[in-house]
Amino acid sequence: MKRFPIFTLFVMLTFTVAQVMAQGSCPELVQAALAATDEFCLDTDVNEACYGNVQIDAELNGDFTFATTGDRVPLDAVRSLAMAGLNVDAGTWGVTLMKVRADIPDSLPGQAISFLLFGDVQIENAAEGSADLTPMQAFYFKSGIGSPDCQEAPDGILVQTPEGVTEVSFTVNGAEVTLGSTAFFQTRLTDEGKPPSLTMSVLEGQGSIEAFGVTQPVFAGSWVRVPIDENFNVAAAPLPPKPYQFDKEDLGILPVNHLEEQFDITPSLTQSQIDALLATTSIIGDSRSVSFTMDNTLTDTATITLPGVGMLLFAPGESQTIVVDTGFYRATICHMGECVIQTWHIADPMTYTLDSTAFVESQ
Repeated sequence: MKRFPIFTLFVMLTFTVAQVMAQGSCPELVQAALAATDEFCLDTDVNEACYGNVQIDAELNGDFTFATTGDRVPLDAVRSLAMAGLNVDAGTWGVTLMKVRADIPDSLPGQAISFLLFGDVQIENAAEGSADLTPMQAFYFKSGIGSPDCQEAPDGILVQTPEGVTEVSFTVNGAEVTLGSTAFFQTRLTDEGKPPSLTMSVLEGQGSIEAFGVTQPVFAGSWVRVPIDENFNVAAAPLPPKPYQFDKEDLGILPVNHLEEQFDITPSLTQSQIDALLATTSIIGDSRSVSFTMDNTLTDTATITLPGVGMLLFAPGESQTIVVDTGFYRATICHMGECVIQTWHIADPMTYTLDSTAFVESQ
């Protein structure tokens, strides 16, 4: 067999993918994008992100480059990623592969969760700077709803746990997820008259999702909705599992064959099957209530809005203590017409002091 130098092979493959994206139809563009990701992201390491396909805008810490197919960066350097939705004329459909360590024990070196992000997806690293979490073990994301002109180009995140690991845990938009299988995540602000929601569909295996002290199991063949607010924060407890509510054709176009572990997507359960499983399932969440104190040391009135709590008004020098469930909260803090967003991990009773540094650090 004739062998090409690695650089020459890279140039040839990149040129071929670019040709397809510039000239091909939607299905051809999607397949070329996924093929490029398979080729150039094959050896992505634990706690790394790999640039699979154009176009991705990255906000990074440190001197890293994430601009071309095959570029890799450590996850602890990633602040946020924004991927392009389908644009056939421009030849863009963003794809990123991440290998997330999460809470997999050190006794299983090299094992990681596979996150395949595709289409119109924006993700923020909520674990940044945390001593308790591995990179991207907590994140916020939002996704589009795919292209009406091309069902082969969905938007969302596929998550697959590695073989031999029974269960892993991570946090999505403030909801605690456990998973021992493969799941598909989307966010929907408008969906057939239903309120905005985060959706978790389990395609094989089983998982659960917990928010505001309520844990719902998610069986293979079902999905769960969790209400979210306009900032994509989880805003209420998850609803009980339901049969898949997207078309069978939508299931078929999910790029599951580009994950490490191959499997057949579990067909949708019926509601009676789900009810029978719920009758024999007992899942207990580990959330608990703790006190959270907020002190306003500013000389003017301020507001703090917390998901599930609402807006709290603070007079100058005022302190308030509330009781919240443990977990992640993305707070909106406003003062003198300026607003910032901060992510808090409330695991124990704690106090937050609001001063001018909150607005300086956000810039």
